[in-house]
Amino acid sequence: MRKILTSLLLAVVLTANAQHTRQAIMELSFPVDRGIGGTTFISYKGQTIVPTFNDNKEASVMLPCDSFAYCWLTYQRRRIPLYIEGGKLVKVSNYLDGNDLKMRIEGDNTDINAFINGTKTISAGENEYALIYSHFKDALKRIYIKNDSIVAQADLPDGYKEKEKERLELQKRLCVAAYYTFHNRILEERHIDSPSSTIPQDYYQDLESILADNDQLLIYPDYIDFNRLAVLAIVQNNKKGITQSQVISDYAQYVVSHFHSPVTRQILLNEVITPYINSQGIEGMEEVDRIYHSNVTDSDMLASYLKAYEKWSRLLPGQPFPDFSFKDANGKAFTKEDLKGKVVYMDLWATWCPPCCAEIPYMNRLAKEFSQDNGIAFLSISIDKDADAWKKKVEEKHMEGIQLLAGPDCFLMEYTNKTAIPHYIIINKDGSFVNADAPRPSDPRTIELLKECMK
Repeated sequence: MRKILTSLLLAVVLTANAQHTRQAIMELSFPVDRGIGGTTFISYKGQTIVPTFNDNKEASVMLPCDSFAYCWLTYQRRRIPLYIEGGKLVKVSNYLDGNDLKMRIEGDNTDINAFINGTKTISAGENEYALIYSHFKDALKRIYIKNDSIVAQADLPDGYKEKEKERLELQKRLCVAAYYTFHNRILEERHIDSPSSTIPQDYYQDLESILADNDQLLIYPDYIDFNRLAVLAIVQNNKKGITQSQVISDYAQYVVSHFHSPVTRQILLNEVITPYINSQGIEGMEEVDRIYHSNVTDSDMLASYLKAYEKWSRLLPGQPFPDFSFKDANGKAFTKEDLKGKVVYMDLWATWCPPCCAEIPYMNRLAKEFSQDNGIAFLSISIDKDADAWKKKVEEKHMEGIQLLAGPDCFLMEYTNKTAIPHYIIINKDGSFVNADAPRPSDPRTIELLKECMK
């Protein structure tokens, strides 16, 4: 297999040096809309390309491709592998076969795309991932011996079989890299926890041996995927209690220490760090941020990263809380300016939220605890749609503090990167954030935090 990889990569390099970059053309036509939803996008050489469709639900995409490559087309949560070549056309459309939505692939290399989409080659499944690692390796070996036989016997164009063998080799590595995630998930679902269920150290040694660091392999989508999953597994290595932020930090340091191909390194960093920061925030990410900026130069990657970073940096202590104006039950508007000079403990809640309602007695107790201090305000902002239900709950529960109704489109939820309630915030006397994700009223830490702010 090593000889196959080497000879095929050499062919790619020679072809690339012999001509200017060509374009592979992909034409998409999806007239049938089943309302399944999901974004249509193309995963190609570590990039995500979102086509622009016209009113007829048609789009045309040009992909830089000197020789050949594989890509993934994701459509309505379906992942479709496609083989492309520079200067050639692939057409993908959908149609109904009875009640079944199906995909049609036409254009150049139709026989190849028909093979990889309708192939009898198989991959590891739940039965294999549930096995202990030594048995998993044996099962995977049998699967890919069978796959090689299928490719050898297939009626495919001259020269293509070696490319398909290389694709399957990288797919096999992906299966090994994915074992850590799927094996642990299956054991958890089956409530299995025993010494024999621990993944052995030779698994991590195998992962390190299959890592690949070669930008030329970006023509295969599984190349980045297996490296990413392998590194994530290596840095976790059966560690109990390791935090997500520590995993990300260890991952970033491992990537820059072991991957020297510039594009591969950038993609591996971006594919893990940016999604993490986008969803989890930037707390404890100082070193990761430094590593990212020292190694990633791609403008699109940087733009996505900075967008994710900035939506959390605006919530750091000392950053200004945004202006707002919401009304109380009598129609009186309250703004941020009305609370200037006070420490504010803010609650975003709704009457239909059981955890929110469970905190009301504790919120009332806090408000009474500080009732003699004019330097603090307790502010509850409801995102209820039903104003009458909100008023009724406020009266029934004798809710203390300032009670305002913002409605279901309250911009503070998006501004603070929250999709769930209850959510609590502490604002300083100067109108800046103290804590954008403060503990609940029932948490003993809350009263101490508020007393500290009052000093």
